[in-house]
Amino acid sequence: MAPPPPKSLAEYKIMRTQDPHAYSRRTILLTNLQRALDHERLVQDRVDSLRLVMHLGSNDQSVKNQLRPLLTESNCPYELRRSAAVFLNIPGYAIADVRPQSMSTPIPTPNPKAAQQPAAVSSNTGDVTEVQADPGQREAKLQQMGYNPTPAKLNELVRMWAAEPATTSADEPRYRMIAEEISGMTWQQALVEAMNSHGDFPRGLALEILVRRMPQDSLRRRLFRLEPNTTGIAALQSFAESLDYLPTTRESYRAVERLFFTRLEMIGNAAGVTSQWRRNYGYRFDVRDFHLTSRLSRDPLRIMRKRTQLILDVGRSLNARTHVKAAITRVPRNRVRTDSFPLQVESLSPSDLWNIYLLDEMLSRPRMRRALRVMSTRNQADAGSSRDGLIFYRQDQIEAMLYPATTTGVNAQLVRDGYDSLCRFTTHFEKLNNAENAGPSLRELRQARAGNYYGVILTSINELAFSAHYYNPKGQVVSLGKFPFKGANARSGNSDR
Repeated sequence: MAPPPPKSLAEYKIMRTQDPHAYSRRTILLTNLQRALDHERLVQDRVDSLRLVMHLGSNDQSVKNQLRPLLTESNCPYELRRSAAVFLNIPGYAIADVRPQSMSTPIPTPNPKAAQQPAAVSSNTGDVTEVQADPGQREAKLQQMGYNPTPAKLNELVRMWAAEPATTSADEPRYRMIAEEISGMTWQQALVEAMNSHGDFPRGLALEILVRRMPQDSLRRRLFRLEPNTTGIAALQSFAESLDYLPTTRESYRAVERLFFTRLEMIGNAAGVTSQWRRNYGYRFDVRDFHLTSRLSRDPLRIMRKRTQLILDVGRSLNARTHVKAAITRVPRNRVRTDSFPLQVESLSPSDLWNIYLLDEMLSRPRMRRALRVMSTRNQADAGSSRDGLIFYRQDQIEAMLYPATTTGVNAQLVRDGYDSLCRFTTHFEKLNNAENAGPSLRELRQARAGNYYGVILTSINELAFSAHYYNPKGQVVSLGKFPFKGANARSGNSDR
């Protein structure tokens, strides 16, 4: 007798490995949709089936219509209702995704407490940093863990271990041994199982440790064997299967986890564009490209453009402008030698080309440049005014959002929202004539690499114009040229200068 259709993501993955043609996608989808809606089944069984439905039917409107009643049923279990709301992208149930208003409208002040929360990497990182910096303290901590290897010590061990600068440090064998003594498993399995357990555990740091010490194929096999108990593991499995992507840093892990929870229905959209680019250009997906690829797939008028056409369009637009050389390219010791588009075009990824094209389009709009003029005036009058924001691709339009300045460093809401954005922007508008600081600084390039994001720097040149420089986490800088604060569409040439 043939086994029944899979009833969870784990069973589905087993079927895909052992007998991928045992049941059609439609059969599995309908079977699990019926199970998810069955009031007489156990809640966990319904949730398991719903997760499989979410995985298989992200773009099926008829499936979404059938799940909608779960939101209004008075006796619907909370966990089931919450999962359905995330799938349907219903505000009020999913993680809050409220954004500041557009730069072209008055900018409100968000909740001060929410805005000024530090975007911490993990809890207790300060204590761990102090321990790592002091060999005596580190030795004492490791000895204490070795003498008393209780499960509660695994969190602290992982934080110390992830802070090690190299995988060949003298303490590496001790970390592995203590992890095994704490868990009673191999150190690899101990970390993977802890990532799949509920509770406060630094999953992003654990993933960093594993990625740096294991072959990626081996790590993927371990992750796929798990029945997902946490959003993080479900997210890793989903991105690996749909996009052939496994995050390698704590920051990219956070992005994957958040996107899985808030943008599950768009993973299929991103996968379609990724597959096309992989065939045509040998592209490999990165989570920083999720916003671009998922929105581009929903923009039929743009998606048809080929790489050659993009290069021609961008080159024509940039060639029509004068350019201000990025300050970082003027310093001989820096490895950034040029900000010229033609000299770097062959090494730019499809994402880079699309980002530059869309940014050029946005900055060419008179309304956008008038808003930047207002922002420039404020920045010069008030050193504490907002200078940072995000750029989003929404409903075929590119929009910039300004985030409030904070006294505690980077705005935490900007960091969270940034996981699902095209890129960050920062202004160098603090002086009217600021050409000597045009483009990203070395610090800003390092932040982009650590945060895994794209960026654009806008610098005031004089009272009439500003320059724009795009940059990516690889350290490449591209001048988009000089734009007037006022005038007609800047893509029309120099008539508005």
